Amino acid sequence: MKEFSNQQIERFKALEYMLYWEGGTNATRLSHFFGMHLNVMSKAILLYRQTHPESLIFDGY
Repeated sequence: MKEFSNQQIERFKALEYMLYWEGGTNATRLSHFFGMHLNVMSKAILLYRQTHPESLIFDGY
């Protein structure tokens, strides 16, 4: 099992909170929330999708 850094865990938590309370999110919203570059958040979402494949549905619209 992969060990996640505290930063990755915090990003996962924020992603899950936004999904639960707002019904969705995207890398732009998360990058503004964390004050980080868009590419970092895109990678975080990809990692989340890889480790939790049944928990996140991609909507390209």
